[in-house]
Amino acid sequence: MIRLFEKSMISALALIIMTGCQFSQKHTDVADTATSDRTFSGYLFGRPTDKQIRSWSHKCDSLRAQWGFSLKPGIYKTKKRMRTIEDMELAFIENKNLELRDSIIFWKLSEYMPNSEYQLSEYVRFYLLDIQIQNLLDYDPESQVEMNDWFGMHLAFKKAKTRELFRRLVQSVDGDVAQMLRKEEAQFEVYNNAMVKCYNTVCGDPSFNAGSVSIMDELQVQYDDYAIRDQSLESVYFKIKDGKDYEYEIHKQFPISLIEKEYDDWINSLKENDWAYPLEERRECLLEDKREFLNWVDVREQTSEIMSGEAKEAFDNATNTIRKGKLRMLKNRYLGYGFGSEELFNSILPSTCEDYEVLRFELPEQFK
Repeated sequence: MIRLFEKSMISALALIIMTGCQFSQKHTDVADTATSDRTFSGYLFGRPTDKQIRSWSHKCDSLRAQWGFSLKPGIYKTKKRMRTIEDMELAFIENKNLELRDSIIFWKLSEYMPNSEYQLSEYVRFYLLDIQIQNLLDYDPESQVEMNDWFGMHLAFKKAKTRELFRRLVQSVDGDVAQMLRKEEAQFEVYNNAMVKCYNTVCGDPSFNAGSVSIMDELQVQYDDYAIRDQSLESVYFKIKDGKDYEYEIHKQFPISLIEKEYDDWINSLKENDWAYPLEERRECLLEDKREFLNWVDVREQTSEIMSGEAKEAFDNATNTIRKGKLRMLKNRYLGYGFGSEELFNSILPSTCEDYEVLRFELPEQFK
């Protein structure tokens, strides 16, 4: 549990962020990337080098001139938020160097909402990052295109946060564990891609949106999956770095057989429908989703075998968090993303459900 003093500092720092207080910002030519442990001059994760900033700014100016890229103030409430979001969207174009892209994202967030130079625990550091993101995206999209962009920004920030958590976690363990964690991360990406493909195919309508579910739906299901990933990384990393000052929510162990059964029940319940993708294609996508998820869990179990102490306990509990999240998604049949009836949303398991609720839950027949 966070120390009482640190709890009070969280509230104080959150207030500083929300009121937008400015702090003096030091000029430096030292490379302070997103993976730096130093927090200084209002930056939660350091800052890119001046050379990187100049190069990125020049690239953004070129893209603006090439595309005529310019957002309108309207829904964004302030010009500062509009400009920051515009910069973020241009930063997302940087796909070759994700570490640089994340560094730019975190830097721009701290430029938008600076922090104090208080020596942060890792829990507080990422807590304040969440507040920065929530504040930046505190506007109401009006059109479907704006809605898609809004959900896309949420997902992009969630991915950047999980990548940073992973980078810092790998730096905090010994070589053998770090190597297994990299293998585990790679398998998660394979699984996530299979899950998204499965969602588009099994839940999609070939006659709608060029053969897929809506962009907004796909962004939301990915966000849900990454939120589970985010939670699992936080509990391990914070326990390693903050030790006894951090306690995570303990979940019961969900037998993998329950998840396998839920996959099999769903596969066996699929039927031919005029509006759906071919039956065999849907079955194969669900089977691929199942295979890659089980492979991911298997790599996590291998990783656990070479860990010890509190880190191992936190990692094993994180695996239970992942199993719970997946079982919830499967029992919901990947429903609840995008638009839906009030009856549907009242009939599915929310992400905040308790362990016992997941075990007892049965989706009403009309939604299967």
